[in-house]
Amino acid sequence: MNTQSAETSLPADMRPTLVIGLGGTGQRVVLHLKGELSRAYGDIPEQFIRLLAFDTADEALSVQVNGRSISLEKDREAFNIGHTPVPNIVRNLERQPAIAARLPTIHTIPAVALRNGARQVRPLGLLALLWRFEETEQRIADAIWRLAGKDNLGQREGKTQGINVIIATSLVGGTGAGMFLDVAYLVRALFSELG
Repeated sequence: MNTQSAETSLPADMRPTLVIGLGGTGQRVVLHLKGELSRAYGDIPEQFIRLLAFDTADEALSVQVNGRSISLEKDREAFNIGHTPVPNIVRNLERQPAIAARLPTIHTIPAVALRNGARQVRPLGLLALLWRFEETEQRIADAIWRLAGKDNLGQREGKTQGINVIIATSLVGGTGAGMFLDVAYLVRALFSELG
């Protein structure tokens, strides 16, 4: 295999794409995609491709590309939505009506502090998303707005309209499997707001 960078240019009609990784598997998919994009294009063309990963575990993952280590940038591409105080939320559920409505069986969730992944407990993944919903929503909205050209309107004339959104996750874990439907619904709602 040739280890030198091919560094080609993007097709002129490339449709802007947002890739969202959920949980450990989603984070690994996004990381490997970033590695392949770096290998192909050098710098990630962020006006066309945005990478986001949300996980409840704080893993420092990296891949090697052309002799250099590539990782997801913390709080820019990779976001830890763990550190969810499950016992406190359950005890004070009357103060969290949105969580109570979305997770009516919250009392069956193990009363553990969510720090190192959801341990294949899907309601823990959903609870982490609900606990950090505003932050997650803002990160995704910012990425969509940037891809839509909010900051540089008019520079996309003649290019394919619309934005592709890819959600990568595993359905056997806790984090991604617990939140992927809600994230998909959130993305759709954000596009409705965008028009």
